[in-house]
Amino acid sequence: MFDGIATYFESSVLSADPVELVRMLYRGAIEAVEKARQHLRERDIAARSAQLTKAGRIIVELMHSVNKDADPRLSQRLLALYDYMQRRLIRGNLDQADGPLAEVVQLLRTLLEAWDQCGAAETAPAATIPAGEPETIAAPAPGPVAEYATTYGSGYGSGYSGDYSGQSWSL
Repeated sequence: MFDGIATYFESSVLSADPVELVRMLYRGAIEAVEKARQHLRERDIAARSAQLTKAGRIIVELMHSVNKDADPRLSQRLLALYDYMQRRLIRGNLDQADGPLAEVVQLLRTLLEAWDQCGAAETAPAATIPAGEPETIAAPAPGPVAEYATTYGSGYGSGYSGDYSGQSWSL
């Protein structure tokens, strides 16, 4: 049964677009930190540490996905935020405290919401042009979500690549 789940997950990852891959990473990190918080309440040190290690590794992957060339200032700030989250995970683990872990979950959820808005903008139906109107297309208004998607949506492709069963991939 678990082989089927693993195959499905692997297929989902291999067929996902870069924005969806980032969303998957955020969801995985949130889930790992939430599980770590549960293990903290249960006083299961080994399980808590394992989940925090998992979350930390996911955040490292997110750091590697940042496209530093698109907007150096914004990418520097995002990298600093990821670094801060890493330090808070460590602090929560060392102090056996829920506060830093809850803070990381909230930060990850906020970033995931921004990525969800990016995806919603990509899948929004195109506006129809009334008959007789000139066919001009206006660019979307600049804003934090559009800037975020432009800057980080293309961050994949420069980090990792390989071949799996004859299918080329890059992250």
